[in-house]
Amino acid sequence: MRRAEQLGAAGLVLCAVAVAFAAPELYVPGVSLLLVAVVAPAWVSWAARGIRLRLRAAADVVPEGARVALEVRVRRGRWPLPGATLVLAPRDHTLPLPRRRAGGTIATSVALPHRGRHVVGPVRLTVRDPLGICRRELESGVAEVLVLPQVHPMRAEAAGGLRGGMRRRAFAPQAASEIDSLRPYRPGAPASRIHWATVARTGELVEHHLAADAEQRALIILDARAPQSEDSLDRAVRAAASLCVHLAARGGCSLLLPGDRRSTAIERDLRAWPLAHTRLALVPRAGASDAPNPAAPSRQQAERASMVVYVTAAAPGVTDIPPGCWRLGPHPLARQSVAFSVAGCDAQLVPAVSVARSA
Repeated sequence: MRRAEQLGAAGLVLCAVAVAFAAPELYVPGVSLLLVAVVAPAWVSWAARGIRLRLRAAADVVPEGARVALEVRVRRGRWPLPGATLVLAPRDHTLPLPRRRAGGTIATSVALPHRGRHVVGPVRLTVRDPLGICRRELESGVAEVLVLPQVHPMRAEAAGGLRGGMRRRAFAPQAASEIDSLRPYRPGAPASRIHWATVARTGELVEHHLAADAEQRALIILDARAPQSEDSLDRAVRAAASLCVHLAARGGCSLLLPGDRRSTAIERDLRAWPLAHTRLALVPRAGASDAPNPAAPSRQQAERASMVVYVTAAAPGVTDIPPGCWRLGPHPLARQSVAFSVAGCDAQLVPAVSVARSA
């Protein structure tokens, strides 16, 4: 609008000079500038009136590596557009305008770079006059998409290596009333086992998982402290997700996430897996200001499990791994054999005397 005001002022000056100096030849450019200064903003304003933009994602949750299909609906007003461009922010990806005068729907897709919650959009429509004197921008809403970490298949040698790492428990049998973790509520279970705090927070009906039920399960611990990089943390999250699915299909496992005091039981039927998968996707990225500062995983839970897999994105020696546990991460220990690899992470069995500090 500022250029229109400048053109209008120039037109008034030319008309004033034409009157003052009796120069009728200046009336033509003066009046022309005044007309352009009035018509251009009015045309842009009338053309933008009645335009509606809507952005919608085909899915709210997608796996890592998949493209997100988007639908952009454009509804035009009664006036034709003098000139317009449609872009998808923040990447400024230019989209074609619908050819129909009334508008239409545009299909496109975007690739989201990593796991976590992403905000796609908005879509911006810029309406401008042919001379570029004035412009007006309209925006749509945004679409939120959750990208889940990819689950990698595990090879046969990985399964054999895990079975070789299963150890017998060297502790006294725990009472069946000791609470170990949480799992989806099973119809018929007593109401006293329902964990009401989790129900109030998530809306999911879950129950206490007793220690006697978890003694034969493998425990997967994800430690997100001090990662080498964002890529290292993403690889560790993918490895934890892959291991959960693999072990759940072979009798079940438990998953202890950063900030949790109790592990989540994942049964063979994978009822608890969608929620656990979502929480893995939302593990704060390296350097995030809202990242939790979890304490060291509970040694008591580790002692009850038949096998402990400690997943970490930190460099060797930064975090202590309990002896007798598996260490799974993108940065392996030196002078220690690798039993198997999954999702870009190497698994090593920490011996009775931990070598994590000397590596």
